[in-house]
Amino acid sequence: MLDPRITLTDLLDLPVFREVCEAFTQAFHLGLRVSSESGQTLIESLEPNGFCEEVARLKDGRRLCAEARDRLLTQPLSGSTVNAATCFCGFKYAAFPLNYQFDFIGRVVLGPYRDGPWSPQRLLESQPQLKKEAKSLSGFAERAPQLDPELFKNAVRFLAKALDAFVFVNAKRLITTRLHLNAVMESRQSALKKLEAEPAAMLLDTENLAKLKGLF
Repeated sequence: MLDPRITLTDLLDLPVFREVCEAFTQAFHLGLRVSSESGQTLIESLEPNGFCEEVARLKDGRRLCAEARDRLLTQPLSGSTVNAATCFCGFKYAAFPLNYQFDFIGRVVLGPYRDGPWSPQRLLESQPQLKKEAKSLSGFAERAPQLDPELFKNAVRFLAKALDAFVFVNAKRLITTRLHLNAVMESRQSALKKLEAEPAAMLLDTENLAKLKGLF
């Protein structure tokens, strides 16, 4: 039998689904990352907002952003719950698991975005040395996507429906293919057993014939 374990790459036509993700980012101005069970990024669709690029230029900015991203890509997820997180600079992220037949096969991370006017308070609480830079960052922060709770829910629903459609179609195709391969393998094994049995039967017939000849 073939290994029944199904991975996310089995269920997503990555080139086609990448186009869906890019359309999603353009429609909602919301970046997203799709990663496998092991944390490998399979799809990344981001929209430059100016703010993140400016933060990355700051001392330790790139490292702090990477740490926030890595936490989202590795934190435990359960069920179908959407986990919200706030980055050190005050921007929001959300992550939710991708499951197939109760098995965790990957995750989606959405963001960054803001759910209201940006305030440098959280940035200064975590990184007080950036007080001088906080003022210049305010102008860039206003360019970042702003999603109220209802719009964010709509975005998640849209993406979830797209994922469900891909999973349904590809799971059906994959299972059909595996069943066909299993049938072919079983038929082949049965044929091999018959071929292996034939020489033994021929040898037995030869021995019996020799015994019969000895009787005359």
